[in-house]
Amino acid sequence: MRKSFTTLMLLLAAGSLSAATPPSAGLPAPPPGQGLDYAALDQAKLANEDASAERAGQPLRYAVAHRVKDVGVGAKAAASGYWTRLADGRLLWQLPIHAEGARNIDIGFSRWFLPQGAEVWFSDGKRSISHGPYTDANNPHSGGLSLPMVPGSEALLELVIPANKRDLVDLQLAYVSHGYRNLDGIGPDKSGSCNVDTICPQGDAWRDQIRSVGRYTFNSGGSSLLCTGQLVNRSNGDRDPLFLTANHCLSSAAAASTVVVYWKYESPTCRTVGSGDNGSSLPLSIAAANQSGASLLATYSPSDMTLLRLSTAPPAAADAYWSGWDRRDLAPASAVAIHHPQGHEKRISFENDPLAISDYEPTPRGDATTHLKVFDWDVGTTEGGSSGSAIWNADKRIVGTLHGGFAACGNNDADYYGRLFKSWAGGGSAATRLSDHLDPVAAAPQTLDGTGLCDAPVVTLTSNADPVVAGSDVLYTATASGGSGGYSYIWDIDGDGVSDKTTSTNTLSARYNRETQFNASVQVRDSAGCETTRQIAISVIGHRVRPEAPLGQPVEVCGDGDSTIEPGERWRLDTTLLNAGERATAAEAYSVFTKSSADSIGAAPRDDFGYAVTDSSQGGQCAYQYIDITNQVAPLALTPAGTVAANDDGRTGVLDLSPVNGAFDFYGSNITKVVMSTNGYIGTTSATTGGDFNNVCGPVPADDNNGKRLQVLHDDLVAGSLRWASFAQCPRPSEVGTPNQRCLVFQWNNVGLYAGSGATPDGDFDFQAVVYPQTWQIVYQYRNSIPGNGDGATVGILDPDTNGHQLTSSCNQPQVTPLRAVCFYHPQNLPPPSADLGKLRLENPLVDVGNLQPGATKAVSAFFAMDPTATCGSRYRIGLAGTADANSGNFLTSTREFLIGSTDNCNISTSCALSLPPAVNLRPGVFFNPVRAGNGLVSHVVPVNGELPVFFAAWYTGERDRQPTWYIVQGRVQDNQVVAPILRVTRDTTATTFTVQRQAVGTATIQFISSEKMLFNYFLSGIPEGGTEVLTHGFQGLASATPNRTGTWFYSQEDGWGQTYDSYVSASVAREFITSYLYDDNGQPRWVLTDAPADASGDLPTKAFKVHCPSCGWIDFFDSETAAGTMRRSFVAPNSGTLSTNFQFTPPVPGSWVRTDIPISLLTPVQPEQP
Repeated sequence: MRKSFTTLMLLLAAGSLSAATPPSAGLPAPPPGQGLDYAALDQAKLANEDASAERAGQPLRYAVAHRVKDVGVGAKAAASGYWTRLADGRLLWQLPIHAEGARNIDIGFSRWFLPQGAEVWFSDGKRSISHGPYTDANNPHSGGLSLPMVPGSEALLELVIPANKRDLVDLQLAYVSHGYRNLDGIGPDKSGSCNVDTICPQGDAWRDQIRSVGRYTFNSGGSSLLCTGQLVNRSNGDRDPLFLTANHCLSSAAAASTVVVYWKYESPTCRTVGSGDNGSSLPLSIAAANQSGASLLATYSPSDMTLLRLSTAPPAAADAYWSGWDRRDLAPASAVAIHHPQGHEKRISFENDPLAISDYEPTPRGDATTHLKVFDWDVGTTEGGSSGSAIWNADKRIVGTLHGGFAACGNNDADYYGRLFKSWAGGGSAATRLSDHLDPVAAAPQTLDGTGLCDAPVVTLTSNADPVVAGSDVLYTATASGGSGGYSYIWDIDGDGVSDKTTSTNTLSARYNRETQFNASVQVRDSAGCETTRQIAISVIGHRVRPEAPLGQPVEVCGDGDSTIEPGERWRLDTTLLNAGERATAAEAYSVFTKSSADSIGAAPRDDFGYAVTDSSQGGQCAYQYIDITNQVAPLALTPAGTVAANDDGRTGVLDLSPVNGAFDFYGSNITKVVMSTNGYIGTTSATTGGDFNNVCGPVPADDNNGKRLQVLHDDLVAGSLRWASFAQCPRPSEVGTPNQRCLVFQWNNVGLYAGSGATPDGDFDFQAVVYPQTWQIVYQYRNSIPGNGDGATVGILDPDTNGHQLTSSCNQPQVTPLRAVCFYHPQNLPPPSADLGKLRLENPLVDVGNLQPGATKAVSAFFAMDPTATCGSRYRIGLAGTADANSGNFLTSTREFLIGSTDNCNISTSCALSLPPAVNLRPGVFFNPVRAGNGLVSHVVPVNGELPVFFAAWYTGERDRQPTWYIVQGRVQDNQVVAPILRVTRDTTATTFTVQRQAVGTATIQFISSEKMLFNYFLSGIPEGGTEVLTHGFQGLASATPNRTGTWFYSQEDGWGQTYDSYVSASVAREFITSYLYDDNGQPRWVLTDAPADASGDLPTKAFKVHCPSCGWIDFFDSETAAGTMRRSFVAPNSGTLSTNFQFTPPVPGSWVRTDIPISLLTPVQPEQP
């Protein structure tokens, strides 16, 4: 979806200081002890830290951010706060906040979802200033939200919610900013009196550009900071809220999500330069508006560029303007700066002399073309807080952003601006350059003028149901007026930020198949291209069947009577199912138990993300093989984090992994850049300072909290040198995947433990981290003796932004011994299982749940047996995978792991008879969910002599943009169940021969219910998402045609694509339902559909459709039908023939699929018709 904003997206009253007052006004204050209380800050310590930060060129800090845990509102009562009921029946939750000595307080949330009808208010202690009401219109696309500050040391957070929607709220408070710097007109922190107010006559010629500039705050590393930024235009003129600022201010997605922008924070009068009034700050309450949230688009350190996309359009009160730019390789003859010095009201500065192209001179000399140098300001200056502000040339176009310098009132020193010329191409990728974002139409302009607001439509969005019941239809209605008319409606009906459908009508019906919460939105575009977006919260309710308690110990049914599960025995797993949802299951509802072999490190510790850790004490599962790069690469240059030496508390530069194909997945993020710290850890954002010398065992770093990190040996260390290298074929083979895959090596040499100021570091040791980009395995290796064997160090991995995403091998324990390796395995690439899954038999995996009411329970037992030939020492898991009825389903990961036999007890029982259900003979062909047509499995069961039958299915579905895609599911059938990997197949378009690549991207459990019905349970690990659906045969009740060509047909010379046929009879006519699974010109899997009489000859018309992804909302897709070319086939025998295709994909899917008279064969033999 092309994102474009031209008017107030969400009618953001948020932060506007209107006459609105919280509904609790006039009520007594909450009782004591119901809120959060913070002691006074150490002002002397803060002053020292700020002085060091200023010398290091860091952004202006105004507050210390106290991290908050377990405070919020959700399905359960808040851990803090006070509940009461208002006179109108709504519920009120209040959380008082006291921060001793604070000049201001602001707060941020890690999770934020409000249902329709809910309100949040944030006020100062006196309620003289209240921000709100925040409603569902303010819900972020995902994650959290930060709120603007209020003055003083007391604040009050309030939630007002309809009584029946308390369980639909999801608020999790993440931090409280304890402000110590004057930002509100009180106290000594003043900007210089030589600054010029933008309202003064000097600003008259720059009124448009002044409107583009905003002050913003953000949270990073336990601090709350502020800088300046500005809206920038782009080549299609769509008024996307792109906000240009500085890399040294903000460079991480996590920090971007906490952004709060304040608009028109400007003096209403022109104060006299040099006067006392001009040097005093004005209250922040004069700002016209504010808005919260942003996403990181690009950042590039050499030219100090960061580009954000604000989460919503600028509020109407901002009267926004999108500044133009000039990317030519020129130094302007004069310049103007518009900025917020010290974070105070907006000022304007002038340089009337030519600028120079230079490096950034406050640091050691480097590339002499990255910056523009302002030698001294003729009028005004810049200060801390001005960072990130733009500099405009005489043509009123941006040419750079403020990096730093020495300019101040009373001196003639220089400032340095990162050049837009350099930032345009940046580091060569969309994430490191401006060109992709400022020139989306690839027009390649050298210059671009700015633009203002347009006359956008006025839009409201409503739904006819709230909440929405899973399986039923909800109708969205967008009402538009104003603008130039001729509206088109661009819908996002599942809140993923991707357009689902564009219509000329103002209504759209949708259907959902699971419990979920999201923000549905519509973008209304008039005939002049002016757009407005609105959103509403949608809560979908349904059944939610789960075990009432964790699965317990299995109970022996038949065996030798001891407590050990052994070969040949039968056991029972008892549990009680609870419907924790808000809707009953339908009469025909099923739960399914599934089985799996535990991976070969099944007993290894794991975190909530699924990472597993083991070490070299387990031999082949984590081998020690040090890769010494000391003599192969030079030491890296180091930068100090503060005032101490760089090799003590410092960092390397940002190491770009992309040129060596080194990007890797880490806690769900694609890591393309890392920074090594001298203190033994690797940061995964360019904001990493390296200065955190205080290891902790918990999930929150003591310092340098700038994103995910690898804690290789995190301690207070002094490093001799740091190095890194990449290998196309790693000298140390990985334990997973192909042995000779690529790896990255990060090495610390001649390291000692800090032994006090002036003392010689203790020890001289080396260690390294090895990362495998193909399988995402991480290995730490320790070559020699470490003083104390790591008894003061942390060894692990960490994502501090998500609870449960931390896996520690050791912390403050003497376990880091010489010649030791520690291995972390990504959940998608664990060592393969060693147990034979066929030796575990599930006797009754399918549970008929029936009509289970909300809150009701049902006791069930799952019986299982071990084959007498099962290997002792094998590990297995049995678990409840999910539940579904015709309307909705859910996915579960509730499992019980067990060991077959024990060290001294592994008897074999031969007298326990299995009790298995009758085998289901599955009808081949297409299976789908009638409530969600457009997705389905075309499946076949192939007998194999002397072995279990093979189940093969092509899973036809869609991507989030509704373009068609497919997966393969193939596995053995046992006890009416298939447990198999989900394979994504892509074509290597660079290969000289037809080559495909198969990657396991998830797991599936298919449970046969009857010959024409199955339960499909799946989990796609890369997204991640899972679900369970009841699927029925697409031609249920219809006979198969004669000849029956049902099955999978393929071309033997091009393994990896083919056609699935389903022969059926409709209205006495034999027909064939043919789905072709193939690839577009980028090698991505696509499918097209042909449905024709079985005896048709010649060219058969083929169609393509835009269909839903597995977890996406369903909308009618038949009107998305497009012609996709033709196919012709003929048959020379029941299982062979020829095929010609002339398929043409519809943009944006690129390419075609043309084959001429190729021989095709039936891969899956036709099975007899089932009764």
